Amino acid sequence: YQHFDNGYTDSSIVTSFSVGKSVVSMLVGCAIADGYIKSIEEPITDYIPELRSEMKAVKIKHLLQMTSGIKYSESYYSPFSDAAVQYYGTNLLKSVKKLRLITTPGTKFKYISGNSQLLGMVVARALKTKTLSQYLDERIWQPLGMEFPATWSTDSKKRNQEKAFCCLNARAADFAKIGLLYLHKGNWQGKQILPATWVESAGNTDTTEGA
Repeated sequence: YQHFDNGYTDSSIVTSFSVGKSVVSMLVGCAIADGYIKSIEEPITDYIPELRSEMKAVKIKHLLQMTSGIKYSESYYSPFSDAAVQYYGTNLLKSVKKLRLITTPGTKFKYISGNSQLLGMVVARALKTKTLSQYLDERIWQPLGMEFPATWSTDSKKRNQEKAFCCLNARAADFAKIGLLYLHKGNWQGKQILPATWVESAGNTDTTEGA
């Protein structure tokens, strides 16, 4: 069943906002399954060595669980917040290089967009010859037979770094297919697109490190 209101149609483009964070998590699972990333236990500095030295304590799993301990302002009202700088700025790498820790990673939950931005950059660095957008097309968009092409907003034409914390621009029916993929534990029409164990773990709370 489909119904569109307020001027929207089946081909209207809408942005994902923070649903994009879940898509990035999905791509981390794909990257591990494909051998680009060894484990969620790896330090993120293995992939983004430009970060402050203290960020070596942050593992990929801490970003996934929103327990990184990173100091980050999520305010959507202040033009000086980290979230605003990353949304409106033109250099995402420059912004993440300034991030630092305020709590021990793995010990406290705090929802911040910076975690997902770092995750997207980890995946992109792991891919080496592909962008995050290209990998999404290869691993999800084409296998699911999406009805429309999509775009992912970037910081600038020059740097072309995806805003991984938001801004995947697609149609409602295709977003719904992503939901169905998770509903069927990563299986799409008989083909396992995502490891079932990854889908299951994505919906579980992990308190093994006191988070």
